Amino acid sequence: MSNGFNKVVLMGNVTKDLELKSTNAGTPVCSFDIAINDSFHKDASPTFVRIVTFKNQAESCARFLKKGKPVMVEGRMQTSTWVDQAGVQQKRPEIVARVVKFLGTREDQSTVMSV
Repeated sequence: MSNGFNKVVLMGNVTKDLELKSTNAGTPVCSFDIAINDSFHKDASPTFVRIVTFKNQAESCARFLKKGKPVMVEGRMQTSTWVDQAGVQQKRPEIVARVVKFLGTREDQSTVMSV
């Protein structure tokens, strides 16, 4: 079996304002969704992807990103699992960001945050 390669680069718009939380150990974590539109198929529905950031990057994302803002994310894919309120195990793919680039106008002050 060969070694795998896990790298994802996405560009889309933030779907809602972000919330900053902390792990039990006190590490800042910020999760947010982006909507990605298919530029070749204008009538296609957007794809929604969960992004997870940690530490300083999480704090910066929570401070500067808002609903509708364009963003580019580079990171790795993982699967998040949890048990919902009905006791059913749920799974969802998500991107753990290594680089988050805030895109947009000069007023948005384009910034790059790396881990």
